[in-house]
Amino acid sequence: MHEKSVSAGSPGAASSSATSSLDELKAAYQAQLAHLAAERDEARRQARRAKAEADVARANLASLQARVDRLLGSVRDQLGLPLATDADLAQKGTGKAADASAEADAEPSAKAEKPKRAGQAD
Repeated sequence: MHEKSVSAGSPGAASSSATSSLDELKAAYQAQLAHLAAERDEARRQARRAKAEADVARANLASLQARVDRLLGSVRDQLGLPLATDADLAQKGTGKAADASAEADAEPSAKAEKPKRAGQAD
């Protein structure tokens, strides 16, 4: 024969214990929600700051490019060089390093485009 264990309190003690546990869970849930909301808000602030910094960087780059273009135009005018178009600049590249890079890039495609002679193995 088994006897049921009796808790050391009134029947209302079990009910208040369950209520306090539920209140603790509810408070923990609310605290977690508040923490997550704070993290979300901080992430949004950081994203806005990053976007603003990127906008400033783009504006600075555009300004710098305009200044370089003006300086190059002044040098070109002083040296009496003809006006180069973007297509001319793209064809010429930017110095020997660009020429070497362009040649290196062109070699594999040139080899791939060569027709194979009859009787040659791969």
